[in-house]
Amino acid sequence: MELLKQKCDENNIDLVLLYGKDDKLTFNDAEIEWGIKINNYKIIILGKSFYYQPVFKYLKNADLIIVEQATKFFINYYLWILNLLGVYKLAFWGHGKNLNRENSFSVSELVKNIMTKRVSHFFAYNDFSKKIVEKIGLPASKITVVDNTIDIESILNDIEQYDVNEIARVKKELSIESENICIYVGGIYKEKRIPFLLESLKLVKKNVQDLEFIFIGDGPETNLVLQAVKENDWIHYYGVKKGYEKTELLLLSKLLLIPCSVGLVIIDSFSYGVPIVATDSKDHGPEIYYLKNGINGIMTENNLTDYTNAVIKLLENENERKKLVEGCKESAGKYTLQSMVERFFDGIQKCV
Repeated sequence: MELLKQKCDENNIDLVLLYGKDDKLTFNDAEIEWGIKINNYKIIILGKSFYYQPVFKYLKNADLIIVEQATKFFINYYLWILNLLGVYKLAFWGHGKNLNRENSFSVSELVKNIMTKRVSHFFAYNDFSKKIVEKIGLPASKITVVDNTIDIESILNDIEQYDVNEIARVKKELSIESENICIYVGGIYKEKRIPFLLESLKLVKKNVQDLEFIFIGDGPETNLVLQAVKENDWIHYYGVKKGYEKTELLLLSKLLLIPCSVGLVIIDSFSYGVPIVATDSKDHGPEIYYLKNGINGIMTENNLTDYTNAVIKLLENENERKKLVEGCKESAGKYTLQSMVERFFDGIQKCV
């Protein structure tokens, strides 16, 4: 948002950010100096959570209003009607649909589709999201693909400044001697299928006897990881790591193992040159479509045998793994934050 604000300022576009805290994101309560923080009021209706956001006074002079493509916010319905009447231009930002509801009917998705057809513009996470929105019925001319990402530039700068000789020191501090180190990064919750990953690791260990595995992250199912650490001296848990500490652990690792629910962590895979191994489950975020199987990562069938065999193969065949590393580095150059900002700004300009 900082870079987008700067870009808009340079082009005489006044970008106003209204933001509130999502009750699910208990770990993220950031303050944005130039933004306007509001309170979100949750209302339960028929067992569903909706939110009232007191933002009306900030919308009077807006030429374009961008909101999340979501049915849980009351303000979206109000703005959508005014968009139809020509009072405001309303743009949605999102995935195109709930990707965790591949084969199930949802009234929420039906309403979302009806609204999406009639917005002024849509900012799509990536090409996959664009295809979804086009299928819903919004013309391609009203869709901007932003290729959602994170600050790759900062990561690459950390890596550039990192002394490779430090790897030996870090391994010594962690009491890890193996060259076959793999890692998990991210939230530790049900959708990630931690039991599946732990079972796969035990099978990999039988074939790659010097395997060492690192978990970094936190979540409701951290207890499963801690129990595995107690039972296996080759499994290590280091909690949430950021910045330089995260860089050190990823640069030790050969593979990033996240079987399910892959999201923006795939950008870490590209940035650090640590190929990701995932399954073809249906619960990934839209960023999974950045993965090109066999080029910048591996996607296996959604079963324990195929996943385990893929990991073993890459740990035993360094040439194959290095091909993926090169693919990761090439992809990192594509999904930069600067490129995302440029695409987002182009979409805003097109609207206003």
